[in-house]
Amino acid sequence: MAIHFEKGLWKFFFKKFNSFIDKCSINSEFVEQNLAPDFLKRYLVAKRAVETKLMNAASLRPVIVRPSLIYSMDRPASYVPVGAFFVGNLMGLPFVDKPVRVDTLAAAIVNAIGQEDVQGILRYQQIEELGGTPATKTSS
Repeated sequence: MAIHFEKGLWKFFFKKFNSFIDKCSINSEFVEQNLAPDFLKRYLVAKRAVETKLMNAASLRPVIVRPSLIYSMDRPASYVPVGAFFVGNLMGLPFVDKPVRVDTLAAAIVNAIGQEDVQGILRYQQIEELGGTPATKTSS
């Protein structure tokens, strides 16, 4: 059964949801420090330490790629979690990034290596920009 929402109802829902999130001050740092299990906390502390060293290395042009969930359309078993991430991201959940297709991620990494002005942390927005989407790419 499909549920249809009027445009105004969606606006109302998202306004209320974002207001709730603002009041809760939920962000990824909060989630990492307070809600993550111990093994994940240790992993994230080590990962962030390495990223900080790379970012501070004068002799490097660091490119740190932080995709969210990586997926491929040829893996039907991933459709449910990928769909959940898409919905969470559309709802504005502060710690749920949009999933990234594996071919878009690969293209973004190759393009980042070839573009000297690209450096720093690449989130899904920058990954999509650098990698494009296969449906919109044209062959030259």
